[in-house]
Parts: sequence; C-alpha cells; structure tokens
Amino acid sequence: MLEGILVLSSSPSFWPLYVLSSRTMYSNYKRNLTRVEKKRKQIEEKVQLAVRLSRSQLYKERLPLAAIGAFESFLSWVLMLIVMTFNASLLFSAVAGSFIGFLFFGRNGLDDDCGCGDISQAEDISPAEDITQAEDDVPSGNSSMPYPVARSILPRIVVVVFLVVLFLWIYQAEGGIGFQEATVFGWHALLMSLFVVVFTQEALLAYSSPLIGFFTEDRTVIKYYHVICHLLGLICAVAGLVAIVYYKKLSPQPAVFPFYSVYSPHSWAGIVFLSLWSLQLLAGLYVYIVGRRQSASQKRSFRKLHGFLGKSIYVVGLATCAMGFQDMQSSDLASSTPPNSANMTMSMEDMQGYFPESSLAQYSSAGSILLILSGLATFLAMKSRH
Repeated sequence: MLEGILVLSSSPSFWPLYVLSSRTMYSNYKRNLTRVEKKRKQIEEKVQLAVRLSRSQLYKERLPLAAIGAFESFLSWVLMLIVMTFNASLLFSAVAGSFIGFLFFGRNGLDDDCGCGDISQAEDISPAEDITQAEDDVPSGNSSMPYPVARSILPRIVVVVFLVVLFLWIYQAEGGIGFQEATVFGWHALLMSLFVVVFTQEALLAYSSPLIGFFTEDRTVIKYYHVICHLLGLICAVAGLVAIVYYKKLSPQPAVFPFYSVYSPHSWAGIVFLSLWSLQLLAGLYVYIVGRRQSASQKRSFRKLHGFLGKSIYVVGLATCAMGFQDMQSSDLASSTPPNSANMTMSMEDMQGYFPESSLAQYSSAGSILLILSGLATFLAMKSRH
C-alpha cells in the first residue's frame, strides 16, 4: 500500500488534482463574493460612505471575474485531456482534487470579510479618503501576535527538508552542481525549485504569515517584502532557464529522445506556468507600484482576483516541479544500464536503476511528497490569520 502511494505521488498524474481543485476554489469564490459584497454594503451604510459606482464601473469590475472563470474552466478541461493521454489514474486525481479543494478552499475561498472587520470596528470613520487609503493595504492584525507561530513555521520547515532531499538527489544522481556537461543540469533543478518552492511560497505568505511579521507590521514593508520575493524568484527563474539551455547545448541528443527540446509535458507546463506568473507579476507591479491611478473599489476587486490567481499559479508551479522530478528520474533510468552489468554509466554504484530499496528511489518519492506537503502547509498558513 505504502509503495503504491509513493509511486502514485511521484507520478505527474497525481498533480493535476491540485489544478482540478481550482474548480472547487472558484465555485466557493463566487459564493463568498456575494457574502462579501453584502457585508461590505452594510459596512458602507454604517460609516455613511457616499460611494456610488456607475453601471460602466460595475461592468468593468465584474468582467475580470467572469474572464477568470472562463479561463479556469478551459484550463481544467485542457489539463484533463492531457492527463487522460498520459495516465489512466485521472479518475482518482479528479476525485481527490475535488476533495482537497473542498477541504482547503471550501470554507474560505476568500476571506469572509476581506479585511472589512477592521473597518466595521471604526465607528467614527467618516472621511472616504481614510477608507480609500486602507483598501490598498494589508489587513492589519492584532498587535500582540498576528501570525500563529506553528502554522507560520511549518511551511518553512517542509521547504528546508525538501531542499536537503533535493541536494542529496542532485549530488548522488545528477553529478552535483557545476559548469561541466555532467553537472550543469543541477543548476536548473536547484534554481527552479528555489523559484517555486521558496520564493513564490514566501511571496504568497507575505500577507498572511511573513517571516518579517514577527518583527514589524508596517504595511509598506510587507508589501515590498512581497515584491522582493517575486523579484528574487524571477532571478532564479531566468538563471534556471539559462542553465537548461546551456545543458542542452553541451549534451549530445540521446537516441531515446528524438525531440530533445521542449518535448515533454514538464516543458510545456513550465512554459504555461512562467507565462501566467509573468503576467501576474506585471499586473501587480502596475496596479500597486507603478500605476496607482485606480479607484479604491477597482483596487479592491483586483486584489481579490490577484490573490486567487496567485494561489492557482502557485499550484501549477508545484505540479510543474513534480513533472520535472519525474523527467529527472526517467532520464536517469533511460541512461542507466541493467544493475548486474559491469558497464554502469551512472555516477553511483548503488543506484541500481532506482530499485525500491535504493536511496534514489526514496529521494524521488520523498521529493514529490514534500512538494505536496509544502503546498498544503502554505495554504494552511494563508488561512491562519482568519
């Protein structure tokens, strides 16, 4: 049973369940949106805000929500077709994905009050400018300890363990990290993992459980911490892409892979992930850093959409990493010889073609499982403020 779970978790077919769970997340997003708008309307009446949006403004604000719903449905169907082509365990992935989506997003697809609780406590607020300024900021927490320690530290602990396993795998199976043909690939695996698992995760946690939250609650500092995490991730992503291109240039084309460049689901999933991530970054920089011309209501609507997209893109990134680990294992198996042969081409004697009892098989399964745990711990920490 345990071996079956390990094999399933290390296969790319297991990962679309997180992407498919976005259907559940978006359904709850729409349901909670109605509650949020109703509650916000009551609060605006309570503090006597004279905010009147024209019909055109309302249309512009609701259009992105409709667009993301259509895009999410299209992406889910495309991913289902891809997985049906490559693996027969789609049914399990779909059922498990729906369950996990309901478990982690069902009760709080969005924050129930989207920070309105802080406004509702302000009985004496009358100037609309104060509310407008607050809409663009991070919801403030309690002054004593806004970030529960256990749930804030848990995702970081999982990431540290994941990096240890990744280093062991790179140095024992991929020849280490360097600039020669046998070692340059290690840079790609390391840098892209840092991009997704470390910096993208930290950017997501910036507004709910940031590391700097134990030292400061300054909203501007937290906002720029979020941006810096994304920029560091961008540096790792660019360097990781350069590393894989350089590796392909140095390595001869293997006979088992007639189409050596952009041939695998991992490659195409990576292209989709990087494209969505880049658009998300540019939109966030324009609205919150560069533009600053949008109204408070527009920023409020964009913030909800930006947060939903950020979580979904993060899940796609984790799935892409899992596919990459599967590609690493497949490449190792393709280039290794039978374990009893005296002419083994791998760098490790006890590799044994990833036999179940070998350490590399354990690293392969542990890496995928830790990716799952990292995602779950991250979403748990993002809900810890509410």
